[in-house]
Amino acid sequence: MRQFLYRNLQIYFKDKATVFYSLIGTLMIFALYVLFLGNLWSTMYKDVQNSSQLVDSWVMAGILSVVSITSTAGALGIMVNDKSTKISKDFYSSPVKKSHIAGGYVLCAAIVGLIMSFIMLALAEAYIVSRGGELLGFTSFIKVIGLIAIVSLSNTSVMIFFASFFRSHNAYTSAAGIVGSLIGFIAGAYIPIGMFPKGIQMVLEPLPVFQASALLREAMMGSLLQTSLSTMSQNEISEFYYMFGISTRVGNYSIPSMISFIILIATFIIFLSLSAWNLAKKEQ
Repeated sequence: MRQFLYRNLQIYFKDKATVFYSLIGTLMIFALYVLFLGNLWSTMYKDVQNSSQLVDSWVMAGILSVVSITSTAGALGIMVNDKSTKISKDFYSSPVKKSHIAGGYVLCAAIVGLIMSFIMLALAEAYIVSRGGELLGFTSFIKVIGLIAIVSLSNTSVMIFFASFFRSHNAYTSAAGIVGSLIGFIAGAYIPIGMFPKGIQMVLEPLPVFQASALLREAMMGSLLQTSLSTMSQNEISEFYYMFGISTRVGNYSIPSMISFIILIATFIIFLSLSAWNLAKKEQ
């Protein structure tokens, strides 16, 4: 399995176009923020202390929640292409165990998601510092690293299940492109969730990717929020948290962080199991 994993990683990282296009959704969020949205949100909350760094951290957390989706979509294109070109039949007819072949695809996607997420974290921190902000504290940094690992695994399992339905590489590429374009809206990375209609909020907030973005926002903005919102009342602080998707709720029920963790872990287990079942069924 190790050699098959190495083969998949080589294919992905050697194709610079694939790496670029698999990050296009993330790059779109970043470009729109730098060119348009950054000044808009900062101006709207100019009376809030450290508003610029606060908004920067909010956007970067949203990007971190989706980068493992867009990057693993590119990595899983290898699996779909192997099916499309019938190369996978050669693999499955070889003495190599089917579980090792499937594991090679899954591990490749997971590793790509983690690598791209950590690279994006470094770029996000560099961007925040270049704008006059401060680096994450040690405790917050460790928390963000742990969250990235959990979020990446959860997102990877969903994308594996998504990719398992495709046998045409062109169809998969088109579908993955649509997902990459929409994922920023689903995660609330373009527009604060509080600006969506109530019906859309109730649909988006329970989704794993939105729960992931909320956890990352809380981790990246936590210490900054305490000082920036110190002049607000408790009700105003709560509404600010819900407005920007730092806390989530369904109706009047506020979703605790522990439930968000459980949603991500359950997503990983359920979708990985469904993916294994779907792939095994299709290869029979």
